[in-house]
Amino acid sequence: MACCSSLLHIYRLNRSHPDVESFASEGISVQATLLLEAQECVKAYMGTYFVKQHPAAQQTSTRWLRSTPRVDMLIEGREFSVFRPARCDRNNDQPLISDPEIWISTLEQKISWLDGLIRRFEGDESSGLERARYAYLEALKKICSGTVYGKAEASVSPATISGRQSLNPFNEAVREGGEDWTYLGTTMIGIKRLENIELLLKSVVNNKIPGDFIETGVWRGGASLFARGVLRAHGEGHRTSYVCDSFQGLPPNTNNLHEGDDGWNFRPYLEVSDVLVRSHFCETSMLDKNVIFVKGFFNATMPPLARIITRLSIMRLDGDMYQSTVDVLYNLYEKLSVGGYVIIDDWTITPTQQACKDFFSVHEFHPKIIWIDSMAVYWQKNEEISVQYWRYQELQFFE
Repeated sequence: MACCSSLLHIYRLNRSHPDVESFASEGISVQATLLLEAQECVKAYMGTYFVKQHPAAQQTSTRWLRSTPRVDMLIEGREFSVFRPARCDRNNDQPLISDPEIWISTLEQKISWLDGLIRRFEGDESSGLERARYAYLEALKKICSGTVYGKAEASVSPATISGRQSLNPFNEAVREGGEDWTYLGTTMIGIKRLENIELLLKSVVNNKIPGDFIETGVWRGGASLFARGVLRAHGEGHRTSYVCDSFQGLPPNTNNLHEGDDGWNFRPYLEVSDVLVRSHFCETSMLDKNVIFVKGFFNATMPPLARIITRLSIMRLDGDMYQSTVDVLYNLYEKLSVGGYVIIDDWTITPTQQACKDFFSVHEFHPKIIWIDSMAVYWQKNEEISVQYWRYQELQFFE
């Protein structure tokens, strides 16, 4: 019997992205392949003990199409809204995986039982809690990246222009570096960049760097919900996670700040609604009271959001464009704690890198840029700077 959760996910993808061309393997469609393999691959990786199934597919297959559930609105304007999404309804929002606290506690008990039967190998001094936490984050990482689905997953070729994209057999080596776009997963950033999120969050937790997590440009929400899982796995769920996106794709190049900003608004595969992103948080039991959605283009959302945020420990920017990058840096960089980190997902995209370098230049600081993989970088904030906000108001971003 096919996994109803995977069936629902396939239904969503096919309805949301009809512009993606499927591949066929030995005459069997990718949809059929997914249906045959999805349950077995999830069982094999996570074990049926930890997997929660959806009710019958015929009962749930259209629930995701309903309008946005009632939300707790924090602030709202003509072109933006900041809100807490409605909590997950266990009748309508069935999870694929338990809450991290429950998952880790259950596995820790199992590890304790096993350690009573089998002697650990010499040199391994990790506690049951540490091993259970590691196992949970590995599982969550593979769900978000789509690698948990094995051959049932597929690779979507990144599109540089408007039009149909091709669907190809899954290549795990390519996914490692985030060089393709996922089909069943919820993030396209790949394994190395997910591991970087975990590394930097553990750094700010261990070094007691104050502040919340923010991602600007979330697509299906996978990187943000993985970051949420890391925080909760380490007992840091009191920190807020800001999930920022237009939820309708990228903006047009209205200010003409960089010629590389042209055409980003013609990529339908990047258009994912807040309803669908919320459902992904529910599927992973990650939607709690400290998850806040920020909806709207960044030039509309970042100025009012700066009035709400007190402190940030990690800023993850994935906006692709010059305009989107300066929107975030000029409004939020002063909120970042010294010792905190900025992650730039699109460093090899010319407009993004240029926006960062112009920001460094006019503020006369030059952080050490550290590569994550072949596309993304991060830096640590080592000093306070006074942001020249007048430049943002007057669109004067370089000398």
